[in-house]
Amino acid sequence: NFGTIVQVVPHKEEEDMEEHTEIHAEEHEDSTEHAVNVQPLPLPLPVSTTPVSVYNSYDDCFHCSPYADCWERRCICREGFSGDGYYCASNCALDEVWENGKCVRLSYEEPDIEPRCNFFGDCNCDDGYELMEDIQMCRWIGQYNGESKHEDLVPCDVEFNCHHNATCEWYELELRHMCTCKSGYYGDGYSCAIIDESCAVKPEICDPQAECNYNEALGRSECQCKRGYEGDGFRCALAPECLEDLDCGLNAYCDNDICQCAKGYERDMSDMCVLVGSCGAVFCGANAICKFDHVQNVKYCDCMDGYEGDAAVGCKSKPVPCNVQYNCGVHASCEPTEDPAYYECQCHAGFNGDGYTCIEDQNCLNTPQLCDMNAQCLSTNQGLVCVCNKGFYGNGSLCMERKQHDSGFLLVSQGVVIVRVPLNGKNVRPISVASMAIGLDKDCVEGRIYWGDISAKKIVSAKYDGSDVKTFIGEDIESPEGIAIDAISRRIYWTDSVKDTVEVASLEDPNLRAVLINKNLVNPRGIAIDPYREKLYWSDWNRESPKIEMSDLDGTGRELLLGNDSVTLPNSLVVLERSGELCFADAGTKKVECIDPYSKQIRTISNELTYPFGLVYTQDQFYWTDWTTKKLESVDIFGNRQKGLQIPFFGSHKMYAMTSVEDTCSQMDSPCQSNNGGCSDNRLCLVNRKAPSGKSCKCTAQSKLCTVPNPFNAL
Repeated sequence: NFGTIVQVVPHKEEEDMEEHTEIHAEEHEDSTEHAVNVQPLPLPLPVSTTPVSVYNSYDDCFHCSPYADCWERRCICREGFSGDGYYCASNCALDEVWENGKCVRLSYEEPDIEPRCNFFGDCNCDDGYELMEDIQMCRWIGQYNGESKHEDLVPCDVEFNCHHNATCEWYELELRHMCTCKSGYYGDGYSCAIIDESCAVKPEICDPQAECNYNEALGRSECQCKRGYEGDGFRCALAPECLEDLDCGLNAYCDNDICQCAKGYERDMSDMCVLVGSCGAVFCGANAICKFDHVQNVKYCDCMDGYEGDAAVGCKSKPVPCNVQYNCGVHASCEPTEDPAYYECQCHAGFNGDGYTCIEDQNCLNTPQLCDMNAQCLSTNQGLVCVCNKGFYGNGSLCMERKQHDSGFLLVSQGVVIVRVPLNGKNVRPISVASMAIGLDKDCVEGRIYWGDISAKKIVSAKYDGSDVKTFIGEDIESPEGIAIDAISRRIYWTDSVKDTVEVASLEDPNLRAVLINKNLVNPRGIAIDPYREKLYWSDWNRESPKIEMSDLDGTGRELLLGNDSVTLPNSLVVLERSGELCFADAGTKKVECIDPYSKQIRTISNELTYPFGLVYTQDQFYWTDWTTKKLESVDIFGNRQKGLQIPFFGSHKMYAMTSVEDTCSQMDSPCQSNNGGCSDNRLCLVNRKAPSGKSCKCTAQSKLCTVPNPFNAL
């Protein structure tokens, strides 16, 4: 229904009038949904006997449709339109017009024009027209005389004699200035006729900020810029908002044709200047308005219709799709999007930008200064990267010289003494004393050894020769039974069998430390890291439910690797660099075994042992300390047992963990290797390739913007 005539009863109360207005508004909303398909007959004229004095307080004529007339304070659709007077829809199609009581198809021919006549009565028509002598008018014939007048007339740069829809331009082939019709017109420049392409047939010829409307004066449809824009309809630009302050309304003033809100005010969703904060804490950018989300009960900025972009910064007019009008920049191409019907400009590989402006990506090949002077630019699976030269370590942008250290020996803990054991078993000598050292590992970059002292409750370090002994961490340590060094990322990991935790700290700053695991642990002991595959492993010596677990280097992605059906008393752990296998010494099963963390396949290295504890792998041989034989036992890579090394005891008669010192040290880089990976707020950088940046910044006790949970909280 397009409307219902509501008969007005004399002397109706004001409440009835308001109810009439609300009902009428609801009917108007319903009518707009069917205005295209339904064409009801025009409403009959109202009965003149209806009193009109009751409308003195409310005049419906203010709300009449542009295609309606007001008759005795009633809105009546004009002839050729149907509706309730408030909304009137044309009875004709887009390419038709109402004439003489019916719809007539539009004619796109040029109208007749008057000829040009001289004093003697000789008349001529413009090109494209012919003279009709009987009525002395020029009729459009659809073509024009192609013979050029340029040679017969004075050049337009000497005397401007071009048509008002033409410009004077230089033509190199003619070696002279010539008149040329403007865009949208055709002719010889002295006579230019409009190219008749109706937007009713081709709506795409209009600017995105224009509408196709029927012009009764011209008798055809034309492109007209929307409100707030100006131009010829084919090209529309923002029109000046104001000429004076009064044009801008309250709390605003006119500045260079643009309305600006007064200080302390901003625009809201109604384009009014209101107090700052009316759209939350965000100022909406250009071509954006403030909206209200009724679901989340918040205000937000959003681009206006026909615009896209960041509403808080500013919205740009949506460009014409590049498959309609190719407008991509250099180093870009027009590619389909997820919606096959829509295309957009995309920069080529190696360039970045919005598709209209593409800038070459910066890399170490086109920008060599990205690399350290002791590094080179290499092509890898991750693209072009800077790699430190041999003898240096770092991330390629910063390379530091690697110090040369002694190698080819084992460092073994005998509890109260740290012993240096050459691989031939000769010239064994103590290098340092301890209260009770259990776990230890070496830093091949700095040439230092780190051990955990469970009696002194601290972690200590010294050089390979035992000199320069330092307490590395002396607070909040109870029983550090396992130590593992990540020389690449400059991190130290340890297990604490009293706190039942797995923890980590920076080798550069021990105050940057964090607890990674503090749940579901009973007696954590052995620990090992795989810096190449970025995995962390630890054993739990829980007699009721022993296990070996693994996680990422930041403690995330924790999972069970081996349970009590595979291990009994797992002690030390070691990772094989080439295969990535995790090998472990089990004093319960009396075996040394290895497991592939991905396939979960287990292979036995050696069995029928007595009581293995510490375990290392070097020069294609496994070495382990045995509490029963009190020797350093070994087996080669083929499983052949070697003669045990009987070394002198300088402390207790037990050997615990040990590490091997080799002549190689990893050349890899790490996101956390330099400057703590860029982590701020005293957070600790830990490698995690699953994160977008390849790292995570872990909260520490020194952080101010986050709190560290108590590791002794209930599990």
